[in-house]
Amino acid sequence: MLDNEIRKSNSVLRDNGLSPFAIKQVAGTSDPIALSNYIRVSGWKPVNAEIRVSNPIHLAQTLGGRNLYGPNFLAPVRELLQNAVDAVRARRIVSQRSNTWGTVRLRIEKTSSDTWLHVDDTGIGMSEATLTGALLDFGNSFWRTHALRDEWPGLESSGLQVIGKFGIGFFSVFLLGDRVKVTSRRCDAGKVDAKVLEFENIGSRPIVRLPNPEELLEDYVTTVSVKLDDKIVNNEDDDVRFFLPRGPHKKIRLDEWVPEQLSQMIRLVSGVDVDIVFETLNAKHHHAANWTAVDSGQFLTELAGDFPDTDFLNAHAPLLRVLRDQNGNIFGRAAICASIDRRAPLHIERSTSGIAVGGFNVAAAADWCVGLLTGETSDASRGRARHNVPKDVLAAWASEQAHLITEDKFGLQERIRSAERIDAIGGDPGELPFVFCGGALVTKTKFLEIVGRERKVLFLLNAGYEERLHWLNINIIGLSILSRQLLPYVCVAGWDEHSDRVFNDEDNEELVSDPPNEISQNQLRLPAINARLLILLSEVWRSPTKIKLDRTQVFTTQRFRTSTERWVLIVEPK
Repeated sequence: MLDNEIRKSNSVLRDNGLSPFAIKQVAGTSDPIALSNYIRVSGWKPVNAEIRVSNPIHLAQTLGGRNLYGPNFLAPVRELLQNAVDAVRARRIVSQRSNTWGTVRLRIEKTSSDTWLHVDDTGIGMSEATLTGALLDFGNSFWRTHALRDEWPGLESSGLQVIGKFGIGFFSVFLLGDRVKVTSRRCDAGKVDAKVLEFENIGSRPIVRLPNPEELLEDYVTTVSVKLDDKIVNNEDDDVRFFLPRGPHKKIRLDEWVPEQLSQMIRLVSGVDVDIVFETLNAKHHHAANWTAVDSGQFLTELAGDFPDTDFLNAHAPLLRVLRDQNGNIFGRAAICASIDRRAPLHIERSTSGIAVGGFNVAAAADWCVGLLTGETSDASRGRARHNVPKDVLAAWASEQAHLITEDKFGLQERIRSAERIDAIGGDPGELPFVFCGGALVTKTKFLEIVGRERKVLFLLNAGYEERLHWLNINIIGLSILSRQLLPYVCVAGWDEHSDRVFNDEDNEELVSDPPNEISQNQLRLPAINARLLILLSEVWRSPTKIKLDRTQVFTTQRFRTSTERWVLIVEPK
């Protein structure tokens, strides 16, 4: 460290016409064995060994391409857009602009012989030193290097939040083609300072040259351009597949890909706080920076991509709310997914929800969500992410959703499912029907009041072929139950279209042969709502629960030639 500081200081002095220090370097720093002549060692031997990359080009080819991203060619487009967005966010701080200032543009240019993809931005730009240094330093992000501090002092400590952190995203552009050009200048420099870094392919040394007049854009500081591979454009590369993370593989021509997949790129940037303009061969689209304030229908349309169910979107658009903490920090814009339709070819939950890392929708959110939640990822390919919404923010948002899901807009099954989902993430379902208890649908508050008073719950079960026991749910309660008066603590929960087994076959045969039987919770195959109810019972009773399987009376009256006993799980405090 001392040797490096001395050398840099002397360089600064010489550049400014001053005499350097008499000390030129620290003795022995060139080699650890030489250093041991000045610093004696005991019990160990200094060797000239260090971690190194002997073939960085091979490393960039293997880790910056298909081995990392797979044959998903939406990935390099995402990486280019992410780099551009980071640059714009940095420019806002450097130039003291508003938090919605700046533009990124993706455009497709087709000439008589070539097809080019360009990504332009109004960000901070790059000097020649950055173009030839930090940009090409594979595995070392510019935003986390000394180059940032040298080029833009104070930016690192300004609170800038950037997406790029691995230093490999730029190299994914070679998935689209070998010939790549980066035209850039610092935002505080003139056009005469612009330079072009040009690659013939990733394996050859790039050159730096002055830009041609047509390469200098009036309103943009940086442009990354890639000539799309002829083999891919002409549909001659059998390894190429364009696909969505949630969808099937689809073989198409690359020059058709961007127009056809425009909706997926729009979906990708649906939570980005920068204006993004798409100019494809036959379509245009403008994504607005203020994504939390744009019309709810427009936001969901962007997010949903090519999802066709407009009724679903129209039903959930009024429910969208921004998730904020007390300090105004935003953690998403979303609604509870009230639909339980499983007949769609693609699950609607995965088509209309996402986790946004730096604003980019990179992964599907949970099935209870319609909209975007903010998140984080440690996955270099950004194929997986988890939301980072604080529990109290999520609970407050979920409780608000309960007041928006009304009977005039949503059916009974949708309101019950919504109540389950709201409760599962810590919210208060309010007046939504929560469980069937004592012969009626009741709210969560009413249910807790009943079980607190009765100190007992009987979960009704279905006895199928050879007394194989299944959980009874509200969707399949029969007329024999609805037409008779149930004991107040008899309970049915959930609205699944199928009925889950209560035990595995071996346990089931043993337990039903000689009831009653006390059982452990580990023996149960619990649906999510039933598992949640057992937790609630323990909380209300302030005691662990004991569970017993039995056939017992569940009705208040007995009718002629009609069995009054049913298989139940009896849950009581210990």
